Amino acid sequence: GEFQARLEATEKARDEASKEVSEADRRHQQVLRDCERLEAQLAQMRKEEASKSDGAGDAAWMQSEVDRLRAASADMWRDLAGERAENSDLKEELTDARKAMREAEGQARCATEKLSTSEQRLEAEREKSQGLQLSSELEEEQGKSKELHESLDALRRDLETAAEAA
Repeated sequence: GEFQARLEATEKARDEASKEVSEADRRHQQVLRDCERLEAQLAQMRKEEASKSDGAGDAAWMQSEVDRLRAASADMWRDLAGERAENSDLKEELTDARKAMREAEGQARCATEKLSTSEQRLEAEREKSQGLQLSSELEEEQGKSKELHESLDALRRDLETAAEAA
């Protein structure tokens, strides 16, 4: 119950973190491609600038774009590292939850086996107790039967004695 819910929540969080890591990685790759493209453009513009001096504004803009993309790339790397760490933590938590669930299942199996053994012992004791009770009742009935036979024998003697006297 509780372990299963924790396990499912942990697996869901791990899956979400994994998706976020993949998305951050994809964004980072895009930033790297953009950065490479802009650096190539910047190099090209610098070559052109060297041959003529009126492209200085474009080169400065291009350099600021490259710097901005580098900063964004660094941020994404930090985010990616954070997502990976969180994903790792979630995997560890998932492993712990699975281990706890296996232990709980083992304890439940052990308790079920003990209960079954106890029920078998109880049934055996009931049968033994019932047998002893029946044995006691049989002895009691045999005693009553013996008394009745003795009373019957006494009545027969009395009847024979009365018949002889008559």
